[in-house]
Amino acid sequence: DEKDEKTDEDLKLLRVNVKLKHLQLYIQGRYLKLVRNVSQTPWVLWSDDGDHERKTETSVQEEIAKMLLPHIQPTSVKFHTGGREDADVRMLGNGRPFVLEFVNPHRTLTEERVRSLEKVVNDNSEVVKVRNLQLAVDGKASVANTAIAAKHKRKVYRARVQLLEHFVRGDVEQRINNAGSIKVMQKTPIRVLHRRTLMIRPKMVHDLRIHEWVGPREFDLDLTTEAGTYVKEFVHGDRGRTRPYLGDVLGIETDILQLDVIGLLELEPGSSSNDTPATNKVREEQQDSAAPQAMAVEADSAAGKQRSMCTFA
Repeated sequence: DEKDEKTDEDLKLLRVNVKLKHLQLYIQGRYLKLVRNVSQTPWVLWSDDGDHERKTETSVQEEIAKMLLPHIQPTSVKFHTGGREDADVRMLGNGRPFVLEFVNPHRTLTEERVRSLEKVVNDNSEVVKVRNLQLAVDGKASVANTAIAAKHKRKVYRARVQLLEHFVRGDVEQRINNAGSIKVMQKTPIRVLHRRTLMIRPKMVHDLRIHEWVGPREFDLDLTTEAGTYVKEFVHGDRGRTRPYLGDVLGIETDILQLDVIGLLELEPGSSSNDTPATNKVREEQQDSAAPQAMAVEADSAAGKQRSMCTFA
């Protein structure tokens, strides 16, 4: 039939390029950072001429991801966390929630395999340990919830405080015990002024307790604070930019030598991190922190990384 005959001119060729990509793979859990001077993500400073300098030898992201990458083979990795601690601050207690997002993974993992990789990470890193490693069923929701939850937690810290003036130990202990909740006004700290908006932030310090005296002028202070509180500055005052600060409470100048996060308090639905509640739930979570702290001391000592904290660094 002549109607069914088509010449080459009648045919138009269509070239279609098809590029297949796997959906992102999300793995979530909680991490503990046992050693100081380790950033959360790779900390690299780049100069205008292309040179770069690493500020820390490794990061939490790298310590976890390097053990998972061979089993997943993604194009890239993104590290999402519920808040962050400074590089010179250890993360102990129950650990900090995180989600690892693997972009275009070439391999997928079963839940059982992910659980087995938790042991692989923990056996091969003296810097970071992970807990509750699992696949995130709804990865995007997990990332969003992790970020939102961080703003509604209370944080429990242990700060090593140094007293810079003459004092009477009994007076210090009495002032700490009677301090109660303290509303502080914090002007953007000097150390982060280059990357944070200049403003005054009202924050709550809910609880102060002396954990133990560790020297003639030094003691470890446990603090429960509202999320977003600059704890270092609350201890040393930041040259008058945080008021009141611990020195105002004690009536003598104070400084900070080191800092650990020892707990993240989950709040009841509808409550706010700047409410003034009892701290029973905080203390319950801290009960889990003894073993991680013991591991942290051992790891910090082995790595030779325990150093005093520079006040304005």
